Amino acid sequence: YEFNDLVSDPDHKTILESLKQQLARWRKETNDPLLKPANLQRLKNEIMACFENGLPQKDRLELTYPDYFFGKP
Repeated sequence: YEFNDLVSDPDHKTILESLKQQLARWRKETNDPLLKPANLQRLKNEIMACFENGLPQKDRLELTYPDYFFGKP
């Protein structure tokens, strides 16, 4: 059920590094739009805009994330 975070466990360091490399390769192969710094910053700005007094307000969140994949700059 993924109740234990193993990311800091040295016994799992090798598999973690392998998974990171596989993910990075897949993101390049699939042309992940969030590899472009401008797109990543845009997404971060969208998320940060929903915070009020340091707390996230989900009802204020208006992600345009699908646009990153399907157009609309």
